Amino acid sequence: MSDLSEGAARTASAETHRRADAVRSRSSILESAARRLALDPTAGVEQIAAAAGVTRQTVYAHFGTRDRLIEKTLDDATERMIALFDRAALEQLPAPEALVALVHIAFTSRDPFAQFLFAMGSDPSRAGDRRRHEPVFDRLDIIVRRGQADGSLDPSLPAVWIRSATVALAHATAEAVAARAIPRARAETALTDGLKRLFRP
Repeated sequence: MSDLSEGAARTASAETHRRADAVRSRSSILESAARRLALDPTAGVEQIAAAAGVTRQTVYAHFGTRDRLIEKTLDDATERMIALFDRAALEQLPAPEALVALVHIAFTSRDPFAQFLFAMGSDPSRAGDRRRHEPVFDRLDIIVRRGQADGSLDPSLPAVWIRSATVALAHATAEAVAARAIPRARAETALTDGLKRLFRP
């Protein structure tokens, strides 16, 4: 191999390693952001950087601003949550059980991104929140339509109300837990029992 070819190969190898390091750094920052913000939604870039083992400048190099970091963490968290839903094969469960299972997965997951989603709650003024909710709404709508068609969910209730009420109850329960107004285990039981009773015929 010529010196020129060897030099090109070394350059390509170095670039590959650099990109791999950047991907690992970015992933570490996102996971640290999810963990820190789940505990303290006001955590700053410096705290997140320290948790990720990088400098504050590295965080800004990847994401530009704290708001963009939060948006990207929310996007990744939503994708991971949807993957959890889809792996649960909810379509194989009776509709009322599928509805409860979906909320149970979201509420009890120990995945730091799932916990981050609940800690951040829903904010209509936050860019992208409606877009992020759409895949969740889609899965809820399928369950609700199936349940109303077979009579296991009250067909007299508007389907969109059942979906919206389910999401609102889940967020309200998460907020109560975050505020330490109710223990997590008791909140989970209240939420699942409430959903079972609320929409049945």
